[in-house]
Amino acid sequence: MLLVLAATLSGQDGEERPPPYDRSLYNHWTDDDGDCQDTRQEVLISESLEPVELDENGCRVISGSWFDPFTGETFTNPSQLDIDHFVPLSEAHRSGAASWDDRRRERFANDLYHLRALIAVGASVNRSKGDRDPAAWLPPREEHHCEYVREWVLHKATWGLAMDEEERLAVEGVLQGCGEGPKPPEPAADEADPAAPEDSPEASPQGEAAAEGQPPHQPAAEADPTEEPVVAPAGDEVASECSDINLADAETLESIYGIGPAKAKAIIDYRESTGPFQSLDELDSVSGIGPATLLGIREANFCVPGTQ
Repeated sequence: MLLVLAATLSGQDGEERPPPYDRSLYNHWTDDDGDCQDTRQEVLISESLEPVELDENGCRVISGSWFDPFTGETFTNPSQLDIDHFVPLSEAHRSGAASWDDRRRERFANDLYHLRALIAVGASVNRSKGDRDPAAWLPPREEHHCEYVREWVLHKATWGLAMDEEERLAVEGVLQGCGEGPKPPEPAADEADPAAPEDSPEASPQGEAAAEGQPPHQPAAEADPTEEPVVAPAGDEVASECSDINLADAETLESIYGIGPAKAKAIIDYRESTGPFQSLDELDSVSGIGPATLLGIREANFCVPGTQ
């Protein structure tokens, strides 16, 4: 069941108040893996429905195909896209991120490790959203409202960000209309520690297809978002239930979040031309497969047995 965080973030008399919001507090876009493709480019590569075309330096995406779940539009020109922080930076700031250190803010602003924390959408719709929460803004495409609010709750819970009363009521209203069952319990204010995501309640949204042919995503396992994602252990410790990526056919690959027909074909073509993958990390060499897609593959419980 989705759990909705509710807390009042206004400072009390005598308490040190956090710094006012300034976008420069959230350093982005960064290039953590040093491959010359910054966070924006990584998102564009991961979310394209077909292999992207890069510039002559291999650093910047110049064409691809992107579905915008907010509007239902498909784009081929990346200059028409913004990378949306699903929970806007200023909203995160007033919901608890104001108390974070610089490194944690940077991790949040460049979050490639939680599915759909960053998403490529049309520039105009992203700017219409601004920094508003679901009490003031929902996507123009009404059939995406349920999925949007489920993901909003997931990302806020993952990072330990609080909800104000108006926001909480709006979220509950949407979810009840989505058949989410009884009203989620409201925790006491001292249970919602916006600075401690490891203490946050669990959230388990059931994803819906963002578009025809796009499978529902599987949410990332609960983790400290300031750390690198945990991957499967090596050797005999690898879970025997995982599916061998080297045996997956096109239909199976297309069932993984973030992989459509073009990416499935690229994986199979790479596998056939170079031989079986020796580890999941080798998928990073496949055209169109970036960190977010690789995370989706891990979350779908695929592996190369006997390796990390």
